[in-house]
Amino acid sequence: MKQYINILFVISLFLWSCEEVIELKHGKAEPLLVVDGKITDGPGPYQVKLSQTTNFNNSENDTKVSDAEVVISDDDGNSETLIHKGNGVYETVNLQGAIGVTYTLDINHGGKQYEASSTLLPISKIDTLIYNFEEKVEDSTGSMVNAYRVVFVAPVTKLGQINYYSWDVYRNGRLENKLAEDIIVSSDEYFGEDIAFEFDYDFFIDDHVRVEMSSITEEVYNYFEGLDEVLENDGGLFSSPPANPPSNISNGALGVFRASSVTSREMTIRKP
Repeated sequence: MKQYINILFVISLFLWSCEEVIELKHGKAEPLLVVDGKITDGPGPYQVKLSQTTNFNNSENDTKVSDAEVVISDDDGNSETLIHKGNGVYETVNLQGAIGVTYTLDINHGGKQYEASSTLLPISKIDTLIYNFEEKVEDSTGSMVNAYRVVFVAPVTKLGQINYYSWDVYRNGRLENKLAEDIIVSSDEYFGEDIAFEFDYDFFIDDHVRVEMSSITEEVYNYFEGLDEVLENDGGLFSSPPANPPSNISNGALGVFRASSVTSREMTIRKP
């Protein structure tokens, strides 16, 4: 899904004076399992990606895990062992996600057991997807062209509670917000009957746009909000101490496992 940041090293700062040398100490830390798993109500296969963190001075950000046992089960008693497809990616074979079902992920790796669960909640369909002229911008040839912003409207899911969502925005089949810092999540706590906002991407004539809206649980929402705080932390004097985002996976693992209902809408930007 994305890169993960492991905040595992202790920094000892001895500030004797403005002219004193500051010594940074970072010891070796035990590798932690990093999980990126998702199941939806769309057609499978679904994937769980596994890696391990490495130490600060390691040239690699993580190492892929190829020797784990990965099982997904549901609250109806069905279970399936995922198949390792290479590069730390494990895939389902016959499993089909369904609304209202709670899914549990079990991982056995390195003599340790990890578990996470997530309920696949319903979601309303995207009601409106439009684009508005934003401004003229300079393209790669130096010409000034019209740039447009995409606006979506979707009814609030009626569950009698606060609901949580994530969005993926595609331009010509390519995911625009694929980086961790670009993940878009929100709740409907402060919206009325509809959720509506504008995506912060410039689109151009003939661009094909697809917006996917996914239901997520409060735990998953809190994870992504925590991840955003980590990425926004500049490490300054008045910044709060960095911490790993709150994972829904047990036994100290990092990352998240989520079940989502997904709805989408698409269009092509045309000349007015």
